[in-house]
Amino acid sequence: MDASRKRLLKIFQVILVYAAVTLGASEGILWMHYYDTRPRSPDPIAGRTIALNTHGIAVYVTSGEHFRLRALMLATGTCFITAVLIEIIKTRGGFLQPKR
Repeated sequence: MDASRKRLLKIFQVILVYAAVTLGASEGILWMHYYDTRPRSPDPIAGRTIALNTHGIAVYVTSGEHFRLRALMLATGTCFITAVLIEIIKTRGGFLQPKR
């Protein structure tokens, strides 16, 4: 792999890691926002039937709110795992080999 291609891969990898951190923080902030602002008992009329458990305290969210949280979690994991896979491919697993 030539130097310019390695550099581009490294830049993409760094972008993925920063995106994973940003998405993960956003998910945590949104989760705590729901914890602070959503009802503690289900409200079927408003569609708040999905329990979101935070350290034993359940708040009830709508399916749309629950989807947003799950989408952020999935995006975070995807970015992070992709960055790790790039590192494995880039080094061909060399970082797993013992130093001689």
